[in-house]
Amino acid sequence: NLVVKDIPLLKENEARGGYKVIMWQNGYAVATGLRFHYCYADKGYADLFWNQKFRQALSWAIDRERINDIVFLGTGRPQAHAPFPSTSEFQTPRGKKLWEEWSKLCVDHRPDLAMKLLDEIGVVDKNNDGWREKPDGSELSLILDVDVNAKERIEAMQLVVQDYQKIGIKMTLNVIDGTLLSQRINTCESMMRERNSAASGLYVGQSEWAPVEVTDYAVGGRPYAEWYTTGGKAGIPIPPGSFLERTAKIYEEASVIVDEAKRDDRLLDLYQIWVDEGPIMIGVIGDTVAPVVVKNNLKNVPDFGVLGAWVYGYPSTADPEQWYKV
Repeated sequence: NLVVKDIPLLKENEARGGYKVIMWQNGYAVATGLRFHYCYADKGYADLFWNQKFRQALSWAIDRERINDIVFLGTGRPQAHAPFPSTSEFQTPRGKKLWEEWSKLCVDHRPDLAMKLLDEIGVVDKNNDGWREKPDGSELSLILDVDVNAKERIEAMQLVVQDYQKIGIKMTLNVIDGTLLSQRINTCESMMRERNSAASGLYVGQSEWAPVEVTDYAVGGRPYAEWYTTGGKAGIPIPPGSFLERTAKIYEEASVIVDEAKRDDRLLDLYQIWVDEGPIMIGVIGDTVAPVVVKNNLKNVPDFGVLGAWVYGYPSTADPEQWYKV
């Protein structure tokens, strides 16, 4: 796949190659981000993931502007883990206000605040080795699974590792094949993972926002979604009263509301949980672009389109039946 950093070379060879380069959206509301697996077996880590101040600290520590400039050549938007603003639920005054708040949640680069929050929850350097430990004094070493084929996202996460080092948090990238990554997620052997997101709202990707569908991107971890979909016969129980349980309950209620406006308003209640309890997952950069190479003899290709993300049905969304060669 072509990425933003391919643009200079592509542009340089346009005339020689007999093509033009156009820019389309890459189809991901979140181009790269970090996901916690709250079902992780090691309680010492799981307890930290459930701690909002810990999640906030990890988000405040990230220098998103730097990542956007280095990895995406400034074409993206630093943002939290939120859907596209064009999603239908966000078109009301309440929806627009909520999206603005959500997209900016813990997005600024505030390492001093990150360290203050870590201090407050007892994640401090107890043995003076330069790295913070868990509250019980044991080693804190985060492991982030990353797909080996996601070169832009690997580079972005390497910069996140550097940001975390500056606040005393050790994180290692586990760059592996996507099949192995999925296997680790299925059993919640994976502590954290990097992933993009094309799920524009609950209508498009239910398990992105509530653990109600068995996928490897189910919020909190796939075993929670298995427990929900099987009525408790498989998977791991969703903690009672947790934001995961509350989002699942709202999903159940919203899915049977016939009136579209009322249904959208109920979904905003679900998204409000993501704001109040957030960040539940950490977004880094959103709404990026990617180069599209079009041969000069191929006509009627639109200047704007949405690449990738199976949910958008690319390339059919670009009306290829209307293209023609001369």
